Amino acid sequence: MKLYILGKNTDDKGSQLEDLTRDILASQGYENIVANTVYSGGSEMDVAASYKKQVGIKNMDFPVICECKAHNKPININDWLKFIGKIYLEKLNNSHTVGLMIALSGANGNVIGSYNDIKKHQFVHLIANDDLVSLLIEEFSLLHPDYIEKYILQYTSKKIAEIGLVYYSKCVYWVVNF
Repeated sequence: MKLYILGKNTDDKGSQLEDLTRDILASQGYENIVANTVYSGGSEMDVAASYKKQVGIKNMDFPVICECKAHNKPININDWLKFIGKIYLEKLNNSHTVGLMIALSGANGNVIGSYNDIKKHQFVHLIANDDLVSLLIEEFSLLHPDYIEKYILQYTSKKIAEIGLVYYSKCVYWVVNF
């Protein structure tokens, strides 16, 4: 299943994905959610947030930094390594920092290979394709795609080519191609 982000232009499409990311983080209990934050050294983060957790008698801060890529092509190794570098620098300030790479069109094989090598350390998460769709289904309390297919097939005998989701301006729509 594919997720389509609509926008007036490529910048708006990226902004839509950043808005969606902020909304998902808020629904998961994150606070202090900000967009387009510039860190030391001039690195920019699309979305940053944190949550507080009490550990013993002390409240600890657990930051998350997000890079949102609404490209038409899968992210490449240069995008990935640049993001890993940003996470590394932030972990120097707070070892609890976690990075989320949100990639609308997925990632190429080099990125997937790199992610598979490091994901066990749980300091970075790649969210793309089906994982991104699953987040939207949960975030917006949508019906499962199988139910949508069964429902549509009650009213037509046409063969469904694709069922996808469209996101724009804090709303999600099912799109069905025959």
